[in-house]
Amino acid sequence: MNKILILLFYYNRPNLVKVALNSIKNHSYESWEIAFIDDSSEEPGRPIVEEILANQIHKVRFYNTNDSLEDKLRRGKEHGSIFGKYAQIAVENSTADYVIMLCDDDALYPEYFNNLVKYFNEHPDENYVYSHIHTYDPILTPLETNPPFDDHHLNKTWPLNPHFNIDMSQVAWRRDKFIEAGIKFP
Repeated sequence: MNKILILLFYYNRPNLVKVALNSIKNHSYESWEIAFIDDSSEEPGRPIVEEILANQIHKVRFYNTNDSLEDKLRRGKEHGSIFGKYAQIAVENSTADYVIMLCDDDALYPEYFNNLVKYFNEHPDENYVYSHIHTYDPILTPLETNPPFDDHHLNKTWPLNPHFNIDMSQVAWRRDKFIEAGIKFP
């Protein structure tokens, strides 16, 4: 069974990350692991992960940037996010077949992993896929009531150039091709 690495980025949004974690936990696809990357939050995410994924905590690796607020302000002006450093480490240390990025304010459709693996298996020459997103309020509209995958807007594919400026949280890729190509997070 193909394994999926989820790079889950977190910063001070405990209520939102609960939705993201539950969308992973409630998946029928079982072969996944999480790299939980916390940008030194004042509201740490680790206790939330440990509570929600108690029975699956062995599938989670925790990374913390250990930066002070002053470090973050300086880095933001000079170098941008440090998330990329830890994402790179997580990808290189994983044995997963596929990688996705998930921000703390994102959630996955219930069949996302199954559909992702199916897509990559049916398209062996594709190395990247950019997913359709649907904006919703998880408090007002449960994820289960969102459009099905057979919606006509979801049946289109386009080639993806990972070097363009796109919201990377909707991109999945083959881990081995990422490593072979020498792609590095900025």
